[in-house]
Amino acid sequence: MLDPHRTPSVIVSDTATEVAARPVDARLRLSVFQVARTSYRSLNAAITHPHWAISHVALGDVRTTTADRAFAAPAGSVLVHPPGLPYVEYAPGPGQHEWIVFDAITSQNIPLFEAYPLSPVIALSCAGAYSEMFEELLSAWSDVHSPPFQRELAVSRRTAAILDLLIEEWRKGGAVPRPASMAARASRFAATVAFMMENAHRRLSRGELAERECLHPGSLDRLFRAEYGMTPMRMLTDIRLRRARELLAATDRTLDAIASECGFEDATYLIRVFKSAFGATPGRYRDSVRSAHNLYSE
Repeated sequence: MLDPHRTPSVIVSDTATEVAARPVDARLRLSVFQVARTSYRSLNAAITHPHWAISHVALGDVRTTTADRAFAAPAGSVLVHPPGLPYVEYAPGPGQHEWIVFDAITSQNIPLFEAYPLSPVIALSCAGAYSEMFEELLSAWSDVHSPPFQRELAVSRRTAAILDLLIEEWRKGGAVPRPASMAARASRFAATVAFMMENAHRRLSRGELAERECLHPGSLDRLFRAEYGMTPMRMLTDIRLRRARELLAATDRTLDAIASECGFEDATYLIRVFKSAFGATPGRYRDSVRSAHNLYSE
């Protein structure tokens, strides 16, 4: 049963989604893990996703570095991040991203973005239309009151439409393939990272995560750090903080509600951890995001 107070963090379409469009003529199996719009005053983040991620730079000017290569991503472009490949995004000024974390498998059992090796950065000729489609997706993702199957179908269809548009834009730009050094990397801990993303709202222990991998907690910390540059519990905190930051920017929920939804024991603990990570209290961060939004709206 869906909890009406918490947006589920994963949608899996077990029945294939029919994509009636030009470049994607196969049926897709889609798993959508996150849909979010994030605003910031500046950005300097090192990130690794266990799934594919696409991020539309709706506002701002971003520079991303991955696999020892750097790319510029101005407003109106989309960043494409393969799973398991660490990347850094930097922006000296305010901006806003519309991003989706997902997996997509064709009817031939091939990952969609292996069949269509999209470039790391895709310039959109229709950024406004993309944002309108994203808004529809975000609305479907946030609709926890609809019957589960209806919501899953709406999210799957809208995600497929965005992927279709993105592939078409890539083809219009010459279909330049992604460099071989930026191929998706399989991670032995991908399932555990997905588990943390799906269950970040509840209490998770180091021992529980180690048990999932059949490892001693110390061994899990060592191997996980070698792959991701941090321990599992540190990544779990980062997942929770990113979710808290999204809710602060996009909603008027109280700190107590956000702390509960993001897996923090109370608002006091959330304030302490948030300030340590971002240099500002949640309240000041919320105010700064809204000031940045007003700056772009004027």
